[in-house]
Amino acid sequence: AFAACTNQIEIFDYLYESGAPIDFTTKGATTKGDKRPPISMVDLEHQSVGHNLLHLMVLHSINASQTERELSNLGEESPCSWARDMYDHIQGILEKLPAKKSRLHDNLYCELCEQEDASNYTPLQLA
Repeated sequence: AFAACTNQIEIFDYLYESGAPIDFTTKGATTKGDKRPPISMVDLEHQSVGHNLLHLMVLHSINASQTERELSNLGEESPCSWARDMYDHIQGILEKLPAKKSRLHDNLYCELCEQEDASNYTPLQLA
């Protein structure tokens, strides 16, 4: 997820081809008995619980586009065009893989698109 969210397509492809799972779901960052709130690398508001790769791409592209807009004048080019390109790349990979948890979906991409996080948001609803 880190390679995908930081626009490192070659590293993402290498990790995927080496067997790294891409159908993961994030869990809370706290340990048992720890009273502190979960630590999120993406967005504390969403607590980073129950997110799949597509959720993380959407959340990171929102944060990245806001930061890029604040730091520079990009003219006509969209500040998150690289995130769309990476998302499209990931979609191409996921559409070739069979769904793992549901017989209702044709492929893993469809399954992950409809997966809700802990706050009941799908990746599209977060966008």
